Amino acid sequence: LAGPWHVLRSGACLVDLPGVRDANVVRNKVAQRRLTACSGIWVVAPIMRAVDDRTAKELLGEQFKRRLLMDGLMDNVSFVCTQTDELEVSDIWKDHHKEAATKPGRAERMREL
Repeated sequence: LAGPWHVLRSGACLVDLPGVRDANVVRNKVAQRRLTACSGIWVVAPIMRAVDDRTAKELLGEQFKRRLLMDGLMDNVSFVCTQTDELEVSDIWKDHHKEAATKPGRAERMREL
């Protein structure tokens, strides 16, 4: 991976690991071992999972969060949300219909979607 991104200027190495709560014990151990050498962690999840606070919290197991806190790495965790371009019209309407009603013609245009 190459590009003009600040995070890669130091020669960062990106590693795609299974989640720390993977049901496969071997994959879980590999992830745990590899994470001990990380100076930063990106948790990548589809936006529909990440917006749910409970799910986002579960993406990092309790033991893992404790270890991050003890190692002073909690500030080095970032959430990357994918699939942000996939929209459900019903969700847009549910979240914004009141505001749309305050703008002439906006609600009608939204209904046409």
